[in-house]
Amino acid sequence: MGWDISVSERIYHKLANELLFKIINGTIPMGSKLSPCEGS
Repeated sequence: MGWDISVSERIYHKLANELLFKIINGTIPMGSKLSPCEGS
């Protein structure tokens, strides 16, 4: 599990930015419940 913290932070920010981008562009309805279990 010896992940470098900066690497995991970068991945986290990348995912967060993609999610925000999709919401802004209306790809994901604002009212939808986002669950990591549901397939992408």
